[in-house]
Amino acid sequence: MELIELLGGYERAKHEFEMIKEMKPIYPGEIETNNRPLLEYRRQHNIFEENDKIVFVDNFMHGELMTVAWTRVGEVWMDDGAKRCTELTMIRHATDDEIAVGHRIDGAKDLDDGIDHCSDIRNHIGPNVVVIEK
Repeated sequence: MELIELLGGYERAKHEFEMIKEMKPIYPGEIETNNRPLLEYRRQHNIFEENDKIVFVDNFMHGELMTVAWTRVGEVWMDDGAKRCTELTMIRHATDDEIAVGHRIDGAKDLDDGIDHCSDIRNHIGPNVVVIEK
């Protein structure tokens, strides 16, 4: 992240990038090329911004890819505001591979294993509950 540090930190680098975006790109892919160091910096420092692709870190939660709609201090709103996360350690930036396939990869449980995870009663009762059948 030497470029970001040379520019005076993330906020300054982001400002410079926004100024470049306002100009007409010289060659195709220029915006993506210039945005890459900022994205890598956000990934490394858990900074979330609008349109970032994120996933939950725990396979207890769903593994779908989400898009940051907006952020507030200590909150990330996802998928047009339909979801909100206030415990930011529960989310992380999606990797390039995860973005390509559209869901979380590492640590994700393969839910295409033939088990109905939603209606299986074992997923809805505690381990100490005894079911008495009549």
